[in-house]
Amino acid sequence: IITISTNTAQGQDSFAKKANISNLIFLSDNPNFDFGKNTGLLIEEMGMLRRTVLVVDEKNIIRYVDFVPSGGLPDIKGALNAAKQVLLESS
Repeated sequence: IITISTNTAQGQDSFAKKANISNLIFLSDNPNFDFGKNTGLLIEEMGMLRRTVLVVDEKNIIRYVDFVPSGGLPDIKGALNAAKQVLLESS
């Protein structure tokens, strides 16, 4: 699982250590927000990325997208089902 945010790499590292998270890959879109700009996920006035869940297959094709409403939670069941389907199709 990869998580991308506009937090600095140092801030992400500090968060992961405090939360005892070692099984996620943290990527920073800071300071230029290139990922957010190129994907349309950047909320420019806030300097944040829109909360989004993507499931990508082994060919880097996006197979599932969940744009999470502000203040909402992602559809974890939907994402897991999509990931399972991708794994089934790749075997």
